[in-house]
Amino acid sequence: MNSAGAAKRRAPEGLNPEALHAAKGVRMNAVNLGLTLTDCLQEGMATDARAQGISPEEAMQRANTRIPMGRIAKPEEVADAVVYLASVRTSYVSGVVLTMDGCTTPMVV
Repeated sequence: MNSAGAAKRRAPEGLNPEALHAAKGVRMNAVNLGLTLTDCLQEGMATDARAQGISPEEAMQRANTRIPMGRIAKPEEVADAVVYLASVRTSYVSGVVLTMDGCTTPMVV
């Protein structure tokens, strides 16, 4: 059983699961992250750098070059987006998946 099929069976005909929650004032949004410059990421980069025989700075530079925007996200940028999605300024927004990966994921319009 896949999750889409399970959700469809549990929801009344014509309603999606998000609609059931929306009627109660609950909005569902998500943030799909790429690399974010956290302590954990930096530790992982340092470990990876040692394994490759390069400096942590070189590992970071290589990671940045793989991102079309040329840099890794800052935690504050992620926090700002989450606060915005949770704010009253987006009170009519629901069902959004906000991708924050520096344009790594292709977008179909």
